[in-house]
Amino acid sequence: MSNMRTILTIIGLLIAVECSAQTLAVSPGVSYGRFYDTRRAEGHFDKEYNPQFGYSFGIEMKDIALDTVIKVGFAVTYQNYGGDFYTRNGGQGGSAYDEGEITKDILGLEFYPINFRLIKKLRLSLGVSLNALLNYKMSGNHNGTTELNDIDGLVKPYYWGLNSCVGYEFEIGKIIIEPRYNFYVGLSKEFDKLQAETKSMRQSIQLSIGYKIK
Repeated sequence: MSNMRTILTIIGLLIAVECSAQTLAVSPGVSYGRFYDTRRAEGHFDKEYNPQFGYSFGIEMKDIALDTVIKVGFAVTYQNYGGDFYTRNGGQGGSAYDEGEITKDILGLEFYPINFRLIKKLRLSLGVSLNALLNYKMSGNHNGTTELNDIDGLVKPYYWGLNSCVGYEFEIGKIIIEPRYNFYVGLSKEFDKLQAETKSMRQSIQLSIGYKIK
């Protein structure tokens, strides 16, 4: 039910801002992502993460004019990503570890308040991404005995991070084709009970196909 409310809220936001957007676009893409933790592996703490390929699809509204100078952008994305993880931590009483693999499907709301034209057709955008978990498939265990799927609240339903993308626009009449590179770095945990503060990092190649509304 909470996921459905999130989806309806995002759809309502899209309807509200679409009338002021200058370009409406769709953006399929492929991604290469992995989980990460910034703490050094030493002593009783250890970690290992392996990447996984995924894909994404987005609906975008670009060049929404707030005034005569500032223009922002929104995107709603469906993303599939995941990876392998091994995390171990403990003390003198012994250590605990988790190892497994997960593939996630998420709904993302991306907001880009900072947009630059490096040259006339080269665009750089910086923003924030809010993510809601739709579904996941996971395998693995805790200490070799307990299935990760049996641990309540292990996978967090919401998390956020920063997004940046750079692309080059080709105009064909009112059609705008923009191949681009997108980079996401998570700033909040995606798991609640692993032995590390595990976040995600994703790179993707996207092809935005847009239409000039104004």
